[in-house]
Amino acid sequence: MSPVIPNSAQSKVALDPRLDPRIKKFCAGTELGHPMPDVSSRAELLAQELSPAGSAAMKRVTAFFNSMDSEAIAPSAGLSVRTETLTSTPDGNTIKIQFIRPDNGEVLPCIYYIHGGRMEMNSCFEGNYKTWGRMIAAKGVAVAMVEFRNSVHPSAVPETAPFPAGLNDCVSGLKWVHANAARLGIDPSRIVVAGESGGGNLTLAVAMKLKRDGGLDLIRGLYSLCPYIAGKWPQARFPSSIENGGIVLNFDDNRATMAYGIEAFNAGDPLAWPSFATPADVEGLPPTVISVNECDPLRDEGIAFYRLLMDSGVSARCRQVMGACHGIEIFPVICPDICDATASDMANFAIGAASPANVGSSASSPLPVASPTSVGFSAEHLDRMDAAMQAEIDAGHYAGISVMVARHGKLVKSGRYGYQTLEGREPLREDAIFRIASMTKPIIATAMMTLYEVGKWQLDDHVTKFIPEFGDLKVLKDGQLVPLDRPMTMRHLMSTSAGFAFGIPLGSTNTKLDEMYAAAGLWGGTNDDMIAKLATLPLEAQPGTEFRYGLQQEVQGAILRRITGEGLDEYLARRIFRPLGMKDTGFGVPEGQRDRIPPRYLLDKDLKLALAPDQSAFPTLFGTPPGVTPKMLLSIAGLYSTTQDYLRFAQMLANGGQLDGVRVLSPSSVKLMASNLLADGVPMHFERPFAGVGYGMNLGVVLGPAHADFNGGPVGVGTFYWGGVHGTWFWVDPVHDVVVVGMVQQQDAGNPMTGRSYPVADIRGISRSITYGALVDPAL
Repeated sequence: MSPVIPNSAQSKVALDPRLDPRIKKFCAGTELGHPMPDVSSRAELLAQELSPAGSAAMKRVTAFFNSMDSEAIAPSAGLSVRTETLTSTPDGNTIKIQFIRPDNGEVLPCIYYIHGGRMEMNSCFEGNYKTWGRMIAAKGVAVAMVEFRNSVHPSAVPETAPFPAGLNDCVSGLKWVHANAARLGIDPSRIVVAGESGGGNLTLAVAMKLKRDGGLDLIRGLYSLCPYIAGKWPQARFPSSIENGGIVLNFDDNRATMAYGIEAFNAGDPLAWPSFATPADVEGLPPTVISVNECDPLRDEGIAFYRLLMDSGVSARCRQVMGACHGIEIFPVICPDICDATASDMANFAIGAASPANVGSSASSPLPVASPTSVGFSAEHLDRMDAAMQAEIDAGHYAGISVMVARHGKLVKSGRYGYQTLEGREPLREDAIFRIASMTKPIIATAMMTLYEVGKWQLDDHVTKFIPEFGDLKVLKDGQLVPLDRPMTMRHLMSTSAGFAFGIPLGSTNTKLDEMYAAAGLWGGTNDDMIAKLATLPLEAQPGTEFRYGLQQEVQGAILRRITGEGLDEYLARRIFRPLGMKDTGFGVPEGQRDRIPPRYLLDKDLKLALAPDQSAFPTLFGTPPGVTPKMLLSIAGLYSTTQDYLRFAQMLANGGQLDGVRVLSPSSVKLMASNLLADGVPMHFERPFAGVGYGMNLGVVLGPAHADFNGGPVGVGTFYWGGVHGTWFWVDPVHDVVVVGMVQQQDAGNPMTGRSYPVADIRGISRSITYGALVDPAL
């Protein structure tokens, strides 16, 4: 940013009713420059800019930027700040990076930030950028601010050169950051390139250069603030360049274009001036945010680039800050709230809490929305879901129901029926947070697979490699303890055939063993306490010989904690929830949000709905108030989530491990998760053996839809699914590319999935019948 406020502009600023009063106050009486005449060459420009008068003017601008540093607004406490020096290619010059991050030892996403200044001036080491970098880093990300060659006035890098020198430096710095991710403590898969003004130009140019050179895998997304990309102003195709001309910026000359390189402008090179970009230049770019300001002369060129991205199939979002002038975000001293909101949005973009390309999404629309007919459904038939679900509410069978249906990654049905509470009779909230119980399990399997992908465990590894306490496990057979006849492997553990019981019969005939588990006090302490107690209890069967719905997932969680050294909540948030934008999923709910949790009901002896006595996340946590994070984080059933969040998780699996440009797993890993891992002749088993169904990694898998007990019908072969005891359910059908998620909060409403009885209609089955009945054009 190079602010120029001549006297005429001061009047325009003062009289513009749109401008934030704080900006008006700051600009009043401020003389930061004056209009300059055109120049005939870069040499003429340099002679003027580097003259004593030009250098003195630049010193005043630098002093102004340095005066904008504020420890009060963005304290450095808790942050680590250091400078890295490196060599750029292809010129072999030296560049620098100001690296700022929370001093917490965590592996963090990284904002690779490129400062503004028309690519000709300013420095990331100036006071305002120091404050801006600290403000961003305080949001929980690392910030790598690159110091590159300006085209006119030196920064902390003494050399100056026109295009493409600065761009080459920015690409070199990015590659260095990616290569040194481990040393810097950053996640190389979550690097977002960002910058304002000239840095916004370079942000887009870096991505297009990486696309040309085959390096787009280095970055996860782009965040371009008030991008300075047209190369010539004013232009009639960008009305804001006329309407807002003179508000902080005045570009009615050719000096900026000449400074960066008039040859590149005349050639229409999009790497110098991204407004020249075509769809071929931007197709395949990562998710992008374009942030513009209402009173900025550059506003409309940024919006035009956003539209180019959208038309070219790039996931993109455009935000506009009302009442703001060009580049105000980098001056936290003037408008700290605007800066803080932008810093949060940028950090969340990198973290994934706002989802990089959650375009057009909201609390009620976690995926892009499409009409049912556009993806092969009969809208009229799909709407029968409404009548069927409402009938169950009206009959008093359920208190509240939420259902979402997606196909080809598009949301085609979102229905809420019934009440948030029966007592208040208020409608079920669209942002209701549910106890998802055993739908926690597929999330745990996903987390385990992130470790599998980096070689931390193999299917045939012995479980004792990770839990040596299990070295003396026995099997209770016919009332006698017998040794294991084979090692317990990770394959057994991940397929729920390791032999652990639960303490609840669930179809088992070994009542003595269930009594032993129930009497062991497994739930009274910590997760480590549970593992220690499990080491003293026998198994129900030899590993791999029977499917037993037991505590295998608690052992999975223990292994995850031991491999990563992180808490279960921390790892899930870092690797799954934040990257996927699952902002309402976790082992607890913030105190101020707990009214979003519907009560859990049950059907009494007269089949009337009544409050369940246990309102915790899972019955074994009896007495834990709803939303309060317990000291024992259950891998089997401890999470809370929303229909929207879980749909994003399920859609990620349906997409082969990625969503909105964020990859959590590889397609082969998802395929392995959803493959039947049970040994030949070992069926899934609850009250009785299931036909037509296998079991993958914490997922049921439909092997033969026509014969699949309780979970088949019209679904495709390979459909994978699970549910929760409180009535939550989901399935992913890879044949028809259908994803369905449903939520209720009712004791034992999940029984039908496991073949156990429930006295009223199975709404999961209803949703399945209606969904496939409505799929009239599956080839579409």
